Amino acid sequence: MKPSPPENGQLIATGKDGQTVIYEYSCEPELHIPLNGYDPRTKWSFVILIEQDVFQFDLVDEGDFMRVEMMNRNNCERYKARGIPEAFIRLSHELFKVPICSSKQSIVQSVSMGIGYVDEQHSADATKVWRRLVSTNEAYFDAEKQRFVYAR
Repeated sequence: MKPSPPENGQLIATGKDGQTVIYEYSCEPELHIPLNGYDPRTKWSFVILIEQDVFQFDLVDEGDFMRVEMMNRNNCERYKARGIPEAFIRLSHELFKVPICSSKQSIVQSVSMGIGYVDEQHSADATKVWRRLVSTNEAYFDAEKQRFVYAR
């Protein structure tokens, strides 16, 4: 069984400008129901809230790894280029003691089109975060599984 993260904590992030900032975050578990409706899992939501500005980082427990479901600065300029997603990936690995993985790079397709659907995807911005971690040898891309992996 994975350890549970604390309800509140500190995240140390270094921005593109080299400045290190300590952010206070809260963390809550919730039930994650996949699109197929089967095999519900725990999702952990980490939130930084300064005034009305929210940064949210969500992880889904996939058993032998945690999958990053969302990293969203909600268009808040104060969180732009601050290194927060990378810092949350590192922190999550420390807290849960398992590899932290990206979602698969997929296109969500409509069930109504008869094509089916994909329950995970990641954005171009998320890809940039993961590529920065690859460039510093902190993560790698698993071509077979079509996802990035952080496992130090």
